Amino acid sequence: HRRGRRLEDVGIGVHPTKHENEPTVAANPKHKRRLVAGSHFFGPPAPELNRCMAYRSSDGGRTWSAPVAMPQLGPASDCSDPVLAYAPDGSRVYYAYMDIKFEAGPNTFTVDLDILVSFSDDDGRTWKGPVVALDGSSTTFTSGSTVLGFQYDKPWIGTSLDDKNWVYVTATRFDDFSPGNCHIAFTRSAAKGRAGSWRPPTIVEKSAGGCGDPLVVQG
Repeated sequence: HRRGRRLEDVGIGVHPTKHENEPTVAANPKHKRRLVAGSHFFGPPAPELNRCMAYRSSDGGRTWSAPVAMPQLGPASDCSDPVLAYAPDGSRVYYAYMDIKFEAGPNTFTVDLDILVSFSDDDGRTWKGPVVALDGSSTTFTSGSTVLGFQYDKPWIGTSLDDKNWVYVTATRFDDFSPGNCHIAFTRSAAKGRAGSWRPPTIVEKSAGGCGDPLVVQG
């Protein structure tokens, strides 16, 4: 903020009825007037599923494009927890988010939460993906038996400071099976996030005896 200049509030997500919250924003490190922002997008009118949107600006945030919806694994998937990061040379911007699936059938209910990454090579104009970075293990409840897995939540994404090929993702893993521990899971790609390049997750921290015992491990 320069002395004598007024800060301006610019509307990015301004739908009259949809909720547009949990924002994220990233600036191209080589062309700093090029920005990409993201947010939730849910509520009336139908369909009311939660989507994650991307917006772009080429003038330092003075004006913004219409929203572009991030791709999900299926038409019934909800999105959540959007986060953006640019490669160090500005050639690619990454968008990490959740894919939330609740499937109900006769006497059965399944929940499955994965972490996805999509990317753009034109500062948010077009997007490719999604790629599964962290694959949760679904939990299914039936009238006769229950299969308990684990769910990934609260993603974050980062890139290398000096190598455009490296991308890093973390998330909280919530165990559905006893004792319900929480873990911080880490994965990486050395190939600009392409499908098949994400390493099996490493657990870098975890709780013991339950998610909050002795400390809460999340985020």
